[in-house]
Amino acid sequence: MKGLRMSPTDEELIERLQEHLGTIRKAAGWTGERLANELGVTKQTVSSLETGKTQMTKMHYLAIRSVFNNEIAVSGNEDLAKIIQLFVDQPVASKLEKLQEDPAEAPEKGKSSRQATLARQSALVGAAALTAALAPTSAALVPVLATIAKELGKSIKK
Repeated sequence: MKGLRMSPTDEELIERLQEHLGTIRKAAGWTGERLANELGVTKQTVSSLETGKTQMTKMHYLAIRSVFNNEIAVSGNEDLAKIIQLFVDQPVASKLEKLQEDPAEAPEKGKSSRQATLARQSALVGAAALTAALAPTSAALVPVLATIAKELGKSIKK
C-alpha cells in the first residue's frame, strides 16, 4: 500500500515540533519520562526525538500535539499554548493562509489534488487555532467538567 504523501507544510510543522520538542516539554513541566508515558513510548524514544537521532513521523507529530492539546485543556497551561504557537504554528501559519487564499499555487496538480491540499491545510490551521483557543476556555471548562464527573460518580455508586 502506498504511503500518504506529506505536503511541504506538514513537513515544516513536523520539523519545527521536533526542533523545539524539549523546550515545549519543559514548558509543560514534564520530564521525558512523563511525555513517554503519555505517548505510550519509551523514554529513549522521546530522547531520540528531542536530539534528532530519530526522525519524527507524522504519527509522532499528531500524538504529541494531541497530548499537549489535552494538557492545555485540562490544566489551563496558557504558557504551553503560547510556546507551541510561537515555535511551531506561527512560522507556518502565513504559508498556510497564502495557499488557502490562492489554491492555484498548491504544489499538487489537478482540481482534486488542490482540494485535498486545502482540506489538509485547513485541518492544520484548525489544529493551530484549537491550541490557541483552548487555553483561555479551558479555565472555565475544567471546573464544570470536574463537577459533572463528581455527580456522575455519585450516581454510579447509587
